[in-house]
Amino acid sequence: MKRIAITALLTAAAAAGQASATTYVYDRDNPPQNSAAGFMENITTTWTPSNNRLTWTVTFSDQLTNGFYLALSPGENPKSNSGQLGFLYFDATDTSDVAVTAYAYRGQGLNSYLEGDVSQAGNQAPDFIASTEGTADGSWVIDASVTDAGGKRTLSLTLDATVIQNHVPLYPDPDGEPWTGVSFGERLGYWFGSFRGLQTNYTADGMLTEWGFSARGWSDTAYLHTITVVPLPPAAWAGLIGLAGATVLRRRMG
Repeated sequence: MKRIAITALLTAAAAAGQASATTYVYDRDNPPQNSAAGFMENITTTWTPSNNRLTWTVTFSDQLTNGFYLALSPGENPKSNSGQLGFLYFDATDTSDVAVTAYAYRGQGLNSYLEGDVSQAGNQAPDFIASTEGTADGSWVIDASVTDAGGKRTLSLTLDATVIQNHVPLYPDPDGEPWTGVSFGERLGYWFGSFRGLQTNYTADGMLTEWGFSARGWSDTAYLHTITVVPLPPAAWAGLIGLAGATVLRRRMG
């Protein structure tokens, strides 16, 4: 537990930009999962409310996975929450040029890119938010990358999620629950799906038209406890780094 806590603190410091703002961190090895599209060794995510900075990083023990979807909530399992959450598609069919698109989550299944509201009769237009493809402005994605090393694969995403947080959903939650986008705080719920054999297509303005795959895995859960990292002066961070080093040294000596 000490190793996880210290790692999370240092990760959050970097994500917040020299610890300039409060950041919420979740770091989990071997999360509960279906590993049909690759075994997940670690999931780490951070959220910094002051600048809407989101990071999501997943390391797999193999190099099968070439895409994922993701929904995040401030606590509940996102699966049934329509009109409240952003839904991200991470397309690494070209590992050197990852595509990312965002829609409002329709509350059921992975096809928010096809239909916006399954509670209404007929086919309702998808609630598109942003994309890195075609003529869309992709500046909201700070980093979307794939790293292969030692037989493992890491998929990394860093967003300025302001465009998602400011989105007004076409199909608001029927119970009047507020839009939370991709934010979380002291509690976290997530719905994450991984894919291999992914096949995708986009319109000229960056909207998804195809998300096909040969296998899908997943990890989803609710009301996870996060670590809260608050701004600290440089001397305090130096002390934490020293503590991390001392902990490692004690373990080696032990």
